[in-house]
Amino acid sequence: MSSIGNSNTRNGTLASGQTVANSGYLLKMASGLLTVAGGSASADADTPFAVSLDESSRDVDGALVAAGTVTYCPSGGVLWMRADAGTYNLGATVYLSDTAAGHVDATQSSGATVVGMYVGDHAKVVVVGELVPINTNNSTW
Repeated sequence: MSSIGNSNTRNGTLASGQTVANSGYLLKMASGLLTVAGGSASADADTPFAVSLDESSRDVDGALVAAGTVTYCPSGGVLWMRADAGTYNLGATVYLSDTAAGHVDATQSSGATVVGMYVGDHAKVVVVGELVPINTNNSTW
């Protein structure tokens, strides 16, 4: 089993219809199954559970399997997460995005869940889907 910082990796099962296309997506837990967190104004208050470390399972033809398995890492330490577009400032709080599912956002929308603190280059202009370093040590998830 590999180790990321102080957290060991885990494998989990995705909910019906769910796939994860890559590493760095924020995941939430419901009834023992994982789904991608955030992505809408009503879902930006989701409580993240973990961050995907790779894409979810694929079938023999290479297609992502809905309700397959995914390797993830729980919060703790610095984790690389997919970001929504914006300018990220060193030490700034980042939130669960209300527009890009499984992504963090540099700006807060009303009721958005705090994910952690950005610890990359100051004033970094980020495009949607770019991986950014987030310190989750003081997060409440």
